[in-house]
Order: sequence, then C-alpha cells, then structure tokens
Amino acid sequence: MRTGPRRVAVPEGLDGERLDAALARMFGLSRATAAELVSESDPKAVALKYKADATKSPDRKDPAAICDNCNLYTGKPGAATGACAALGERRQA
Repeated sequence: MRTGPRRVAVPEGLDGERLDAALARMFGLSRATAAELVSESDPKAVALKYKADATKSPDRKDPAAICDNCNLYTGKPGAATGACAALGERRQA
C-alpha cells in the first residue's frame, strides 16, 4: 500500500501526445481506461475537492489520507488506477 503521494517522471517523446495516449503509455493502461480517469474539474470531483495528488488538496486534514487507504476506493493495492464509490465508480489515478 502506498503511503505518500505519487510522482511520475514524464518520459521523453510524449511531447504533443494526447493526454489519454500519454497516460496509456506511461502506466501501461489502455487508451480507453486512461480516457475514463476522473478529471479534477469533473463536477463530482470539484464537489468532493478531489485532487489526483492528495497532498495538493487545500482542505486536507489528515496527511496520511490518500485514495489507496480510503474505504470508498475499490482499486487493487498498488494498481495505477482504481474506482471510487464517491465518484460514481469512475476511475481515478
């Protein structure tokens, strides 16, 4: 189980790639899965103050709280993405 923020270096050669294609190549996901990831600007995500990097949430109260250790996260431990019940089972990274 991860206990901190996820930081990923962007590999060379992804300049100008569509976001779904770049994510698919970086994380070994299908482009369809990458395209399904929740955006921080999604209305539900905004209402819940979701941030892909939990450490950047301005209202964060528990420094140990991340998606992986939340009861609403249904992804497998260590997976690059997983579904979130609070976000309507949409995938998040």
